[in-house]
Amino acid sequence: MQVGSAQDVARPWGVDPESGYSVMATTEELFDELGKSPALVATERISVNEPIAAGGGNAREFFPDATIIELSNGGDQDTVSASIQLVFEPRENFWQLVGIALSG
Repeated sequence: MQVGSAQDVARPWGVDPESGYSVMATTEELFDELGKSPALVATERISVNEPIAAGGGNAREFFPDATIIELSNGGDQDTVSASIQLVFEPRENFWQLVGIALSG
C-alpha cells in the first residue's frame, strides 16, 4: 500500500447501533475486522433474503429492494449470534455489493 493513499484515510462506514457513533476506519482496518468475524470464520448457516438470527444486521431497513445474503455462525430467531449481511443490488449487467452489515 502506498503511504498517503486513499486507503490510509479513516472514513465513516456506518453507525454502531449500540452507541450511535459513526464507525470510522481505514479500508484495511475494516477488512481486517471482517476477516475476524465469527460469522465468516465458523459459518453454519447461509440465507438469502431471510433473516437468520434475532438482532442481526439491519440492512433491509436501508436497502429494502436489495438481495441480502446472510452468513451466521448459528443462532435462531430467539438467539443473537454473529452474522454478516452482504447487500447486493443489480446494475446493468452485474450485481454490485453495496453494503455490509455486521452483528454479534
